[in-house]
Amino acid sequence: MLCSLRRLFHRYLRREDGSVAPLIGFSALGLIALMGFAVDVGRAQFVQAKLLNAADAGGLAAGSRINSTNVQEEVEQFVRANFPDGYADAHIVDVKASVNAAQTTITVNASAKVPTTFMRLLGFKSLTVSAYSEVTREMGGLEVVMVLDNTGSMLGTKLSSLKNAANELINILFGDDSVGQNLYVGLVPFSQAVNIGPANSSWLSPDPSTKDFAQSEGYHWNGCVEARPDGEDVTDTPPTRGNEYLFAPYWWPYPTNYSSTKRNETVNNWARSITTPGACTRRCVEYFWFICTKYEETCEPDDVDVIYNTPFNEDFGPNKNCPQELTPMTSSKQSILGAINSMKAVGGTHINLGAVWGWRMLSPSWRGLWGGDMAAHGLPLDYDNELMDKAVIIMTDGQNTEYGKQNSNPDVYFYSAYKTLPDDMLGTTWDANAAAGELDDRLEAVCTSMKNAGILVYTIAFGSDVDNSTKSMMRRCATQSEYFFDSPSSSELTTAFKQIGDSLSELRVSR
Repeated sequence: MLCSLRRLFHRYLRREDGSVAPLIGFSALGLIALMGFAVDVGRAQFVQAKLLNAADAGGLAAGSRINSTNVQEEVEQFVRANFPDGYADAHIVDVKASVNAAQTTITVNASAKVPTTFMRLLGFKSLTVSAYSEVTREMGGLEVVMVLDNTGSMLGTKLSSLKNAANELINILFGDDSVGQNLYVGLVPFSQAVNIGPANSSWLSPDPSTKDFAQSEGYHWNGCVEARPDGEDVTDTPPTRGNEYLFAPYWWPYPTNYSSTKRNETVNNWARSITTPGACTRRCVEYFWFICTKYEETCEPDDVDVIYNTPFNEDFGPNKNCPQELTPMTSSKQSILGAINSMKAVGGTHINLGAVWGWRMLSPSWRGLWGGDMAAHGLPLDYDNELMDKAVIIMTDGQNTEYGKQNSNPDVYFYSAYKTLPDDMLGTTWDANAAAGELDDRLEAVCTSMKNAGILVYTIAFGSDVDNSTKSMMRRCATQSEYFFDSPSSSELTTAFKQIGDSLSELRVSR
């Protein structure tokens, strides 16, 4: 059969009557047309692949900022940036972007015209190619802790702005879900101390119940703790009963006995530094108002029988300037919103303490200590868990501060989680500026440890009172410079929280 076809083909080639020439000519034209069609279609497919990549890039870029940008504008900008005009002589015709009602999926449709080379001989001057991309915002596992400034300078509109901005973040992360899917958010309000909560008294030494206070309505320790000494204030070492890693309860050392004609306040009969019984000497000092006090480091105070009718609170008594209790990570949207909206502004600024407690909430070394959702779900997970990311957001409206004597009084010092300056927990017994610089160094040490562990660190400087040195420190503290947000105004603070919320959303191209 093959030999017969070969002989037939050779007979056509040897014929001289001309009847075969047109057939060969038409066949050649057909072959050329097919080759030209293949070239033009191949180029169109090449352009379409490039356009699809550009559509994916546009959807991903807009998806990461879906709550804080014009999606159509963002998508078109990235599509055109990734598909330059004239690429393979093609030109974009149209780009359309849409977002579903839940703001979880971005759909991108793009089209481009590709000029033809051979097919134009047949009347087809160009080919139109299309690309479709669907980008789904998908929350991967996330543990995130907000470390938020609750100091006295935040009082009023600043604190309201912070609450609103933090609410925006929570709404972005949770969406319409009342319970996060593999999402856990914690809150660490800080001032000059951090409040771990009375329920965690097993982390303390000594037990706060041993302190005796005189007042009319009953009293208990509110939950603030002092910083651990000997470098342990920058570590995530967990507290273990019987060792040196326990925490001392925070007790503002008010004078142990006083009378006042200006205010009726509750008094205590225990001073933090008094441990040894002995003789006491009564003396008078000025401590915001005139008081008569008995306060000696070498003696145990006598029983106090003076009782006033004003209970202790965050403005007076041993819990002075103790902020709101922290909230361990939870999957409950309502719980974390309630904690945010309950924040109060009190006290001075120790950013490093907020940061280290944020780290402890994320550290697997503390697994099993926090209770609640964290205990129920075995949190925090290990650092190298591929299914869970960890992040911390540190926000402040000012610089670290430490103070010396109160109202230029030689007998009374400002108290914080680092006790008083003479206690020498910050490398100086008298220089408040040097002590503040030490707080800065300790913040940077904590940030470095978190970043080395793989925790994403976002930082925010809020308001116009943050000096340039603190801004630089907060920028260095962040995972990278893009993770630092300078937010002079309330609107910029809200934008910062929105952008952080968006960036914490893990994206995937679903089609």
